[in-house]
Amino acid sequence: MKTSTMMLLLLGLAALLCVLAPSGMAGQGLSPPFTLTAVSVSGEHPESASLSPSLTIPAADWPQLQRDPQHTGTSSQQVNPPYRYYWRWNEVPFASRTQPVVADNRLFIGSLNGTMYALDADQDAGGGTPTILWSRDVGAPIRDTAAVYNGRVYFGAYDGRVHALDAATGNPVWSFQTGGGVAAAPVVDNGVVYIGSTDGVFYALDAATGALRWTYNAGAPILTSAALSADGQTVYFGAEDIYAYALRTSDGQLRWRTRLQGQSLAERWPVVVGNTVIYRSQPLRNFHFLLHEGDDVMDQAGAVNPNWAADWAAVRPRIVAHLTANPDRQTFFALDGATGALRGVAPVLYTYGDGDAPAPPVVKDGALYLVYRARHGIQTDGGSVHVTTRYDAELGRMDLSTLDITGLTATQTFNYQMRYTSDEPAMLSIGGNLLFVDNWERLGALNLQTGALIAIANVANYWPACPPPDGQCPAWGGPMPFFTTWPFPGPQVGEGVTHRPLVIASGRLFWRVVDGGLASIGPAGTLALSPATSGGSSLPLSRTAEEGPGVTATASLTPYVWTEPVRPVSNPPADLVQQLNDEVRRIVDAGGHLLPYFLERGFTTEMLFPGDTLYPEEPPGLAACHPGNIYWFDPGELVYTLSIAYPYLSSDLQSRVQSYLSAEMARYPPLEPLPWPPEWLTNGVARETYPVSFRPNCWPPPEPPLSTLYALWAYARYTGDWAYVQNRWSQIDALFDRKKGSIDSYAAISGAIGYARIARQLGRTADAAEGEQVAVQAMTRGLNFQQFLTTANARYPDPRDQRTGWRAPVFFGLVPEVGRYISDTNRITATAYLNDLTDSDGVFLWYITRLGLQAEIGESSFHGPDLAWSVFLAKAYVEGAGRSTLRRYLDRPWGLGDVYYLQKLVATIEATGIEDTTPPVISNVQVLGVTFYSATVAWQTDEPATSEVEYGLTSSYSSRITQGGAVTEHRVAITGLRPDTLYHFRVCSTSAGGRSCSGDGTFTTLHGYSLFLPVIFRK
Repeated sequence: MKTSTMMLLLLGLAALLCVLAPSGMAGQGLSPPFTLTAVSVSGEHPESASLSPSLTIPAADWPQLQRDPQHTGTSSQQVNPPYRYYWRWNEVPFASRTQPVVADNRLFIGSLNGTMYALDADQDAGGGTPTILWSRDVGAPIRDTAAVYNGRVYFGAYDGRVHALDAATGNPVWSFQTGGGVAAAPVVDNGVVYIGSTDGVFYALDAATGALRWTYNAGAPILTSAALSADGQTVYFGAEDIYAYALRTSDGQLRWRTRLQGQSLAERWPVVVGNTVIYRSQPLRNFHFLLHEGDDVMDQAGAVNPNWAADWAAVRPRIVAHLTANPDRQTFFALDGATGALRGVAPVLYTYGDGDAPAPPVVKDGALYLVYRARHGIQTDGGSVHVTTRYDAELGRMDLSTLDITGLTATQTFNYQMRYTSDEPAMLSIGGNLLFVDNWERLGALNLQTGALIAIANVANYWPACPPPDGQCPAWGGPMPFFTTWPFPGPQVGEGVTHRPLVIASGRLFWRVVDGGLASIGPAGTLALSPATSGGSSLPLSRTAEEGPGVTATASLTPYVWTEPVRPVSNPPADLVQQLNDEVRRIVDAGGHLLPYFLERGFTTEMLFPGDTLYPEEPPGLAACHPGNIYWFDPGELVYTLSIAYPYLSSDLQSRVQSYLSAEMARYPPLEPLPWPPEWLTNGVARETYPVSFRPNCWPPPEPPLSTLYALWAYARYTGDWAYVQNRWSQIDALFDRKKGSIDSYAAISGAIGYARIARQLGRTADAAEGEQVAVQAMTRGLNFQQFLTTANARYPDPRDQRTGWRAPVFFGLVPEVGRYISDTNRITATAYLNDLTDSDGVFLWYITRLGLQAEIGESSFHGPDLAWSVFLAKAYVEGAGRSTLRRYLDRPWGLGDVYYLQKLVATIEATGIEDTTPPVISNVQVLGVTFYSATVAWQTDEPATSEVEYGLTSSYSSRITQGGAVTEHRVAITGLRPDTLYHFRVCSTSAGGRSCSGDGTFTTLHGYSLFLPVIFRK
């Protein structure tokens, strides 16, 4: 071959390699139907002097949630197309339930990092980053919308404080401490701030001074934002007992309360129009089931009539009859504002998606505009096909005098202008004659005057999580993408897909974009715009922890078998001990078997913990319940929890607990499988604060896990009832023999420890020795943290069989001895995994009782109780977090007999005040060996720590490489880079004391030919 030909071939091959370098690219038990009731409490107290509304909202402002105290969601301002971005911002982790508010051309929005921001709402930054006028760190997550009133910004934070800041400067004016976390927006008028707390108390505070005017104790967490009547004399809110409340604003006296339906009123708000108040609730049933059921209900009317009005006239009575006969399907409630009486059953089938509470309506000219389901509408008749339902969601206008709905029409065929699909979140707001539809994937509008459909913006044209070919997302080249391409730059943390509607103010549209973005959109000019740059080529991070030198082999694992926890600890904190006594007393006062706690939170797997079954040969070999998720069904789990609480209980309560456990252990023996049929699911005392009209079935029937033996040891050890285990030794021995050869979880290790201790106490020396041997062998296998982690993630996938590990199932069922063993042998690796899981791009609000979905893949409305439980136990028993730290993570119980909460209380009581809080110090960061496709980054730390490099095309760092081993000399190779490209990076390291990161650095990869050709010529 000629030299010239060889040269051309080599050049072509080099170019090809450069191009190929990765680029940025069952049956159920039924109970009687629940009847919606109203309790009127009027005339008990004399009315005070009439309160006249004092709030006048300038046309250009949107100062509170959904603009005004009645939450109409409507502005007189009309911002007409065509549009462009004035600025875009995605540098802060906003809760998706946080709506920006605007007053005097300032925009205010709080973040999950605990900071309230003020931006220039009138700014035109050409699509770039907005100007931050001021910011104020309040030290706790801000989970909902602020309110601006008389030059001050009012909002709540999750440490329970309500804040007032000066709107011009951000300087603190006052703060007020509630007894729980604040997860709702305030409503402000007549010089009063009204807001509820998770402590179940509703507060009225003086807007000028923060002084308490009055309180009302609803007795259940308040997660709904309040609204005011038009005359300002009544404040409406909802609580998690699923009651709607109306209080007199003058003194907080109850006017009425009405029981609604569903499992939560969280993240929503009442809407007041005239003398009617509208509530929306989260359904008990799975949203996918409800959507298909809705199709069937509508089709009872026969063939679809091509005439819209005639078809709806046939469909509507079918819907009303169905919702009347099945009240637990109702999610839309129109109540008389004066009495709380239901005005009738509205013909509104469930639609919204992800299992969340549906979107509240908006009000214009006395009419309600809402998303509902019909067999005709803009989308359905426009050819919209979505998931597997026959009919999509539609836009309608409700006449409150009849509760009838008229479908909205359009003058053009539906395409990609908007989405208000049955199974995805879509929120409404109105500006002038434009009805805006803010969907998780795009923003659009309908002109109510002309019928024109308006395409405004979408999240990204390339979004693998929402691929265009199936019609769910914008087609290629959709309108105004916020991001260039996926993966989007961080922080990608909102708090679930519980959306907030578009805001119309200051002649702009302010859009809360999925995954934490915020945009200002206004009338288009001549400025050319490009989408916000997103990251490089990496896929989403998998939550793994690699084995390495972080594993420490101990001289002997035997001490973990025989060293018991110190219990009770000396000088336990009196307030926590009292709280523990109170929660346990609620259990024994219930006077019977507690039913498992039921949740329906969308598409999640239904694998139970503990998941042992009598039929392990049936995949997946774990018990599963349908429909929904249940918690706290295992008899051994109850025995363990009450036993470790026992030493801290008063003597009279100890006696009652022994009696209670005696009855419960006779009813459902912890050493025997739960029976079939599952009366343990249907006969007993409900744990939920909300009414549950049905109970799921579980199959296969769960059997005792090995960890039951640790629970029985704890029972005998702390109550002194060794006779129970003595009389059941044969069952204990049989369970141990069945399970001892398959220990592959940290929870099961505790069972071997419990067996050994019981055997020793009963004088069974040989059995005790065998138990010790099995426990040590299991702990030896558990030195491979990655193996146990992988096994746990595979056993408890969530959701849709995704092995994400977001629930930290590797720490399910952790006890102090096993936690200490992990800490002593695998602390760095386990801590790195925990920090990766709970950092700003993960579930960093893991401890919140009702945490809006973070990080988890799929369609679910919130995280269940197991996430906060597993991470909390790891923080306490592996990381050794101090009592002050654990106190901040306690939050509140989910319901009656929340055994996870009780375990967390005990762990906090027993924690010390000593903890390592000093993260590693990073120094001497260097970039070595840069090629056209790779680079090596090196640095040092002052103590052994993990190695992590975050990198990307911007300082948002779209990619990450993590090494789990604990070292002081760090070296990480990055490959798969683009040639001749500037990269930003930073290094991070984690030790037992925490995580630290360097500042931003850069390097530029070499040109593709400069390295490649010389290598070939040497050959």
